[in-house]
Amino acid sequence: MTEARQPVVSVRDVSKAYKIYERPRDIFLESVMGGVRHDLFWAVKNLSFDVMEGERVGIVGPNGAGKSTLLQMITGNLTPTSGSVTVNGDVSAMLSLNSFLNAEDTGLENIRFSLMINGVDKREIPRLTDEIVDFAELGAFIYAPVRTYSSGMNARLSFSIATVITPDILIIDEVLGAGDAYFSGKAMLRMIELCNAGRALLFVSHSTSAVQLICNRAIWLDAGGVRAMGPVDEIIKAYEDDFRREEDERVRAGNIKRREEMRARIREEEVVGGGVARMRLIGHGGRLGDTHYVRRILVDSNGARSEVSLYVDSLEREGAVGRLDLAHSEWGRAHSRRGFETRVLAPSSRQLRGGHMLVKVDPTVDEPLDLAVTIELTSLGRTEQLELEVADLASGEWRRLPRVSADSIGDGWRRIRFAGELVPLSGDVSTDAIDRLLEEARPDLEIVGVDLFVEDEQTTIVRERQPFVVTVSLDAHRLVACADVWAKIVRADGTYIFWQSTGQVGRNLVDVHGKCEVDFIFDPNLFGAGEYDITIDVGNGYDILHNFPHSEVYDRAVNALRFTVDREWPILNLGPLNHRFPVEVRGAETSPEIPSQALETRA
Repeated sequence: MTEARQPVVSVRDVSKAYKIYERPRDIFLESVMGGVRHDLFWAVKNLSFDVMEGERVGIVGPNGAGKSTLLQMITGNLTPTSGSVTVNGDVSAMLSLNSFLNAEDTGLENIRFSLMINGVDKREIPRLTDEIVDFAELGAFIYAPVRTYSSGMNARLSFSIATVITPDILIIDEVLGAGDAYFSGKAMLRMIELCNAGRALLFVSHSTSAVQLICNRAIWLDAGGVRAMGPVDEIIKAYEDDFRREEDERVRAGNIKRREEMRARIREEEVVGGGVARMRLIGHGGRLGDTHYVRRILVDSNGARSEVSLYVDSLEREGAVGRLDLAHSEWGRAHSRRGFETRVLAPSSRQLRGGHMLVKVDPTVDEPLDLAVTIELTSLGRTEQLELEVADLASGEWRRLPRVSADSIGDGWRRIRFAGELVPLSGDVSTDAIDRLLEEARPDLEIVGVDLFVEDEQTTIVRERQPFVVTVSLDAHRLVACADVWAKIVRADGTYIFWQSTGQVGRNLVDVHGKCEVDFIFDPNLFGAGEYDITIDVGNGYDILHNFPHSEVYDRAVNALRFTVDREWPILNLGPLNHRFPVEVRGAETSPEIPSQALETRA
């Protein structure tokens, strides 16, 4: 019977807050006169997860998501404001390039000192010192002061020291990005070896390809909370897809225009089923322009009052009557404002505009519901008037709920009340309305499939030099005047291998309507042995002079297909490129075979 793996790191409801003072004098007044004169900024809030023996866990997320704060609490450099962190084993951490190196000492002196303070037996220090020097490959610089090192040299030495004593838990925060590709490859192999020996790794990096290569599980942090966790391939794909779609709607003129045209329409991501109403707090004109701190949301539906939690992330939880859509809309971090627990609402690059709320309603009631929503909040600028809109599935548009009162309740706080009717949709009507909205929300040109074929057989495995075809299946839901399909191929270790579009070879798609297919024909197949990921994008036509980068992207399929290229000859590694190039020989005879006498001589 196999013994169950044990957690080496256990994080339970961990939160970390920092005090923020509006004015320097508030620090003095609070210390002398008492009272609360600060806000609390929650860098992370209510995080819970385990890291098991042998796991390699990658942590991804945008800048400011709380990644480094989390790692510092696990290493013991920071104390959580609440919750607990349990670590079972020795930890070796690289949280910065100079986390434990003395800049005035030489590299060799730093090695010996680090080994001594980690309790290494004196008899082992010479052997481990040689091992570190060999692995770091700094040459004569090992005798120079660390202050003379480049960032890459610093990373080499820090990593070599951190991993030589084979810690139970290795924690690395982005620092390998400063090293060269050769050393990063060595470091990745060493980290994998440590984990295969039963140890664990926590790895933070903005390089999703590095996380995907090294780790087997991933945690996606956003605004101080866990947005998703699971198998690394699934999480990285979702993270990349989310990032690229947000980027499209920020920088591409066509995507920006379409979003503005659809501002009042309900998007596919905003459609919810029966028994749940979606609402959003939004600024005038469909945008947020100020930072708001919301401390309370009350919903009255047909006389029954309930409060929407600022923290609950699922309507399935016992007692939950409503929740904020923290993952996709413009709700930000938890923030203690003037002594009250609040949730920040501010402009961001999130997928959905405004602060979205999901509230349970009685699905059995066919009559219009009397709906009233009360919001208590304060704002930095105090000038922006928020509006409350309800997603009306019958019309497919956001409908404004009238504001009935707005009162000051002291110390800059306001209470705003909205009231009106909510018309529920029953059974078949609701299903028809949702189907119609989903159809309207589909992209003009949608990627519906990405497949690989070898000799007309669908597969994900090819041999080196074996021709293959990647087929992209498309469905144009509306007439598209011009389209360009492009494929990007990246090796599993993150190496960017290939990019090509249909328009690049004179194959822009014109007047597209309905279903069609595009074949990328790899004949000859030049790919060397390894694993590769294919990402497919569809844009509005390739023109290197007038429309590149593309001004609109219709659809993306991030890491849509992973395929494997097997070696042509098992004993022969030909590198990332397998192709026979012409060879000219002058001054000697040549032969396709080794003469028998040459074989006898060698034998």
